[in-house]
Amino acid sequence: MTPQALHCGLLLGRQVAFKRWCSGLSVATPSASRLRHLSSNAAFSKIVAALTPTACGKEENVDITAFQEKLRSAGDSSGYIELKRSDHDDRVLELIIKNPKSRNSLTGKMMMTLSDISRELNVPMENNKFKDCCALILSSEGTSFCAGADFHLASSIATPEEGVLMAELMTDTLTRLRRAPLISVAAIGGPAMGGGAELATSTDFRVMSPRAKMQFVQSRMGVSCGWGGTSRLVKLVGRQKTLHVLGTALPLDARTAKGMGLVDVVCDEEVDVQHAAWEFLVPFLRHTTESLRAIKYGVAAEDLTWDRAREVELGAFQTTWGSAANKHALATAKERIAADKKR
Repeated sequence: MTPQALHCGLLLGRQVAFKRWCSGLSVATPSASRLRHLSSNAAFSKIVAALTPTACGKEENVDITAFQEKLRSAGDSSGYIELKRSDHDDRVLELIIKNPKSRNSLTGKMMMTLSDISRELNVPMENNKFKDCCALILSSEGTSFCAGADFHLASSIATPEEGVLMAELMTDTLTRLRRAPLISVAAIGGPAMGGGAELATSTDFRVMSPRAKMQFVQSRMGVSCGWGGTSRLVKLVGRQKTLHVLGTALPLDARTAKGMGLVDVVCDEEVDVQHAAWEFLVPFLRHTTESLRAIKYGVAAEDLTWDRAREVELGAFQTTWGSAANKHALATAKERIAADKKR
């Protein structure tokens, strides 16, 4: 990966950038500015610090801590979130929402678990137990994808101040999930409603069942998106479509969502959506974990200013250049060129 990745991300969008880089398609290279030499650990520490949402936000205070403890104790204990390695490939993580009796709505305890997981996925390389992973599938159990915040939880948050605290927590969580160095896919097998639709926008790609629908019902509830969904939706479908989707609160079937660029793949009726998400990842999984994580770091840097983005991308690049995989690829290319000359 070179500074091309950032330009590719800015000009073509993060999804197209992923596909171009992972398929080896070329993009015109701009002039390279002075490289800053960082050790691998220092580079990744700098990357993680730059991509950490709270780095530019306010520090946690007693009120936030008390509210988070309130969330941890809120909700039916039957609902939970599971993170595990895939049986297909242990480099792929599966993040599964399990609260089917409540349409997979998120209780306070589940929100805090998701927050903890999003932080765990972004810890520095030397302490990251998932550093050998390069992809993540977000899915749910049962017939619904996610219905957003649990109704009882939403009803118990009575003040605007607590509403803001919940929104800040979930925005931070979904931003971390979006920026984690894993190529992520949401497997949407059923209705994604309200905050559940916002959750679906936090992954890099979306695979959807033809039986599913997405609906941003926030305006029907007298609110706007509070989990970062507005800005992510603008990046995905543009300003006008975002205004229409959010302002009308109309349901989007799978074909409509794909037509506007919100969904990447609509699987066949008889195909399990989790399997379709796995198949979507196969072309990525042909490449090394190190290169995919570095590419994701570079593309995620589009959220930052140019100077910080360049620093993140160059730091990520340094962790891959000269690696065993890089040397093997160069040696293979050299042999192919030599063989071509002999013909």
